[in-house]
Amino acid sequence: MKRNLPMILIVAAVSLILVLSLIFGSAGFTQSTPTSTSLPDLPTFTPLPTFTPDVCSPENIPAEVNRLHALTREFDDTFGLAQTLRIENTVSLVQEMQRIKRLAEDQTVPACLTRLKQHQLSYMNSGIELFTTVLSITSANPNLDQNTLNSVTGPLFEQVLGFAKLYLDEQAKLMGWTPIPIPTLEGGATATATP
Repeated sequence: MKRNLPMILIVAAVSLILVLSLIFGSAGFTQSTPTSTSLPDLPTFTPLPTFTPDVCSPENIPAEVNRLHALTREFDDTFGLAQTLRIENTVSLVQEMQRIKRLAEDQTVPACLTRLKQHQLSYMNSGIELFTTVLSITSANPNLDQNTLNSVTGPLFEQVLGFAKLYLDEQAKLMGWTPIPIPTLEGGATATATP
């Protein structure tokens, strides 16, 4: 037993150290109630109300009308240029008119411009229809006589002018302008067939 005494003392010492470390170590982890220190009352941030301008108010309508009218002007330019060319040379311009019309369709407008946009799209659709009809008729029948062609194109051109007038009248109303009368065709519209 004397030989085991040092081993027993070592085991007892290690055990005592472990017990003491548990006792004193856990004392450091005791829960304590934090003391509350009161902070001074800080002002709370209240956001200022944001002002959203009414796009349909008289002072804002001109900007909205001009935004929509920019595409109409682009369409007018292309439509006018197409009228100066032989019908077989207008294919790319008809495609350009269709591109502009799609942009106009996708453009969002406030409620006060809904009617103007409807007239704009009707004008654009009728202009495109005029050229696609003439292209279709003349390509299917290259020897079409002028009177037959005029009987088709005359009413279509009158329709284009009618929608253009509705558009311009609505634009004038929104902008506070006096509408300018659009001249009507004397003796009907004519288109020249490709020889």
